[in-house]
Amino acid sequence: RASAAAVLGGRSPFVAPLDKRDEADLAKKLFAEDQSDHLTILNAYNGWQDAKKLGKSSEFAFTRENFLSWRSLEGIADLRDQFTNLLNETGFLGSSNGKKKGGGRYRGRQRGDVLKDDAEWIQANRNADNKRLLKAVLVAGLYPHLIKVEPAMRAGAPPRLTFLAENGRSEKIQIHPSSINFEAKKFMTNWLVYHERVQTTAVFVRDCSVVTPYQLLLFGGKIEVQHTQGTISIDRWATFQAPAKVGVLLKEIRNQLDRVLAEKIENVGKNISTLSGPLVHTILELLDGEKMASHTTH
Repeated sequence: RASAAAVLGGRSPFVAPLDKRDEADLAKKLFAEDQSDHLTILNAYNGWQDAKKLGKSSEFAFTRENFLSWRSLEGIADLRDQFTNLLNETGFLGSSNGKKKGGGRYRGRQRGDVLKDDAEWIQANRNADNKRLLKAVLVAGLYPHLIKVEPAMRAGAPPRLTFLAENGRSEKIQIHPSSINFEAKKFMTNWLVYHERVQTTAVFVRDCSVVTPYQLLLFGGKIEVQHTQGTISIDRWATFQAPAKVGVLLKEIRNQLDRVLAEKIENVGKNISTLSGPLVHTILELLDGEKMASHTTH
């Protein structure tokens, strides 16, 4: 969805004044969800949008009490509008006869107002609250920015984190104190995706989200099936134990998804719901039915 893409493209709205750092950290944790910095920002953004509907005083109080930057939130909103406009102008939100909503380029906050009650906009956003699907979208946008989580070397220590560097080697990485996952001693899965990596005294990741094997296998890198070993790998780095038939099925789903997207790009005004509907339903069933403990990694 456009809001998730805008969160990745914008600046974090959370601020932490030196004299109120503990209060700011606590306020941030109230928005935290599913060990994801990106969903945390999205929750804060959605809360701000709700506060705006109640008037300026409510909006101001919300940003002040939750230590949020109004300018950064506005920046995310502007990006969201730009992405929505691009989807509309390229025909992805247009009607089946290819006409664009609103008669051309929207301006300011009006863009969202034009589309919010549109039937096709509502249909396109019908899964907007599905957090597992949102994380799959994060994988599609952030891969190959992937971190492998391995058990700590000693009791009480944080997990060991490595990322696949440009030289093809696994290198150590740490989570920056600004991330909601900074103090995590355990993660729900063995994989994180991230947006920004910085190097100071060590290599740090500022933002990250826990993701699942299916999210990676459906929207990550190239899948390879090792029939004799009973494993599936992505770009020969992330490996999962699974029967070969599962890998073959996932590869076929991805091939179908590529074909549907190609069909839409080549025929932007065409209604492809008969092709995309069953495929989206299958993907949602896989994502929603995934059990965290049913996968192991190497």
